[in-house]
Amino acid sequence: MAVSISPIMCIGRRFHGRVTALFRLAAEVMERRLDRDRPLWECWIIKGLEDNRWAILTKLHHCIGDGIAATHVLASLSDEGDADSCASQIRAVREVRPRGASATKAQSRSAGLGQRHVAHFRRRHQRRDTCSRRRNRACRQPLASAAASSLTGPVTNLRRYSAARVSLDDVKKVCRAFDVTLNDVALAAITDSYRALLLRHGEHPRGKSLRTLVPVSVRSANAFGQTGNQVSVMLPFLPIDQENPVE
Repeated sequence: MAVSISPIMCIGRRFHGRVTALFRLAAEVMERRLDRDRPLWECWIIKGLEDNRWAILTKLHHCIGDGIAATHVLASLSDEGDADSCASQIRAVREVRPRGASATKAQSRSAGLGQRHVAHFRRRHQRRDTCSRRRNRACRQPLASAAASSLTGPVTNLRRYSAARVSLDDVKKVCRAFDVTLNDVALAAITDSYRALLLRHGEHPRGKSLRTLVPVSVRSANAFGQTGNQVSVMLPFLPIDQENPVE
């Protein structure tokens, strides 16, 4: 039985199956837009998995919480939920950042964007906020489109969900060997996987074939336990033309 619980909604359905069936259910749940006439969250308690296991699937609108806030919400559902969650161990949270700095090493290295680019973006954003409506049209500059490939096309509500299990100890060894962050390793793996996908399709990966969205937390340490959305983004091209994952 899978049950969706929200303040004024309770839906039940039968569910039996393996992990692959769980992934199909997750995709099905995420396809549907949250009902704007109800609180913008759902919590699904999913039973019937193999080996007598069960799962929780939360669906939360980004206006309620960003990634760090959502992690704390999940931690509060667990035993000893008042303790710090894994989000408190993020290096960018522990480190004291200089005023005006909003990019971590992960974003600046892996995305190929330094603090100079971030500062330029912030200055443009601030100017845009102060523009009049007439000037605002002149301030906007559209992002360059990604090169045509099988990865580009219209976005629909169709979703697929899958997962891969990776040893955290192995990832940490890579981090120590190259003095990088977990995000660096994750982006490198994602980049290499997209490169492999295009090659399997007989396509030539180019430097501007894949633009991605990299979230950047702007949450201060004293706002760590608060809900809400305190996140910015970078929109870099992942270097899928690069053969060497280390590079």
